[in-house]
Amino acid sequence: MDMEPGESGFRSLEQVADLFYALRVREAAGMMEDMARHIDMVLKREGPPDASFHGGVTEINQLLQLLLVCLENRDYILVADVIKYELIPRLRAFEN
Repeated sequence: MDMEPGESGFRSLEQVADLFYALRVREAAGMMEDMARHIDMVLKREGPPDASFHGGVTEINQLLQLLLVCLENRDYILVADVIKYELIPRLRAFEN
């Protein structure tokens, strides 16, 4: 699956969360690299970095660190919750 900018990329992130909810961990993990590419595309927005840019990057970085801890603890439902209810909304806000 290739990640695209825009709404299709966010739908793909939601799909990763849904796979974790279904405990289809290998399949979800296989999509994590594409998820990282989508996050990278969102963070490479046009315009000069300002305070809101740096604050947004910091929040997203903290969420990614939380995802790593949840993955290490094999808490896949929490991984899905963080993606769906924390990461996606922050990425949407960051993109706008």
